[in-house]
Amino acid sequence: MARSLEQAAQLFRQSAEDGDADAQYAVAVMLQTGQGQALDPVEASIWLRRAAAQGHGPATAAQRQDALTGTDRTETEIKK
Repeated sequence: MARSLEQAAQLFRQSAEDGDADAQYAVAVMLQTGQGQALDPVEASIWLRRAAAQGHGPATAAQRQDALTGTDRTETEIKK
């Protein structure tokens, strides 16, 4: 199962880097949960923002939720 998740993460990342908003959201979720790749909340927030910027509904909702709860890592990490 772990190998399958790693392969999925690689495929999603390739599509995300090509600008696919669904893949960007999937990469963000996988980074937030540590599925298929290392847990990285900062990078997850970056991918979430990229997907939301393209009008991806779930990404936009998740980004708003992160902003409301103070869990959006990009603002605090970029300022460091």
